[in-house]
Amino acid sequence: MGGRLKPEVRWQETVWLRVSVRTQPDHTLVVLAGELDIADAEPLAFQLSALISAGHTRIVADLTELLFCDAPGLRTLEQAARRAALRGGWVRLAGTRTPIKRIIRIAKLTQPLPAYDTVENALADRDEPPRDGTRG
Repeated sequence: MGGRLKPEVRWQETVWLRVSVRTQPDHTLVVLAGELDIADAEPLAFQLSALISAGHTRIVADLTELLFCDAPGLRTLEQAARRAALRGGWVRLAGTRTPIKRIIRIAKLTQPLPAYDTVENALADRDEPPRDGTRG
């Protein structure tokens, strides 16, 4: 019976970027959850710039709950890392998922954006990040 096939309709959940900031005396923890894409890059850049301008130049970005990050999102984190470095600080990534680590490595962003398994490891590192940008 030659009928037309109905297209498959899938329900898609809209995933937003959630950002929480916790300042401590020696560092600032920025927790990113959801998806960081082109739509969220500029607002995040503004937030990070404001933190750095206020003197919060040692930032750990906890990406444990970040499901997706595109090139503009990575560029935002890289630009924040460069601004922090100009003020003697850094931005370190923690809890980075393998696909995001791979993109960072391919984009050659491991120097400005070193990745660590945990927030604790990112804070414990007193040395320069290794060449491949990953730390335990």
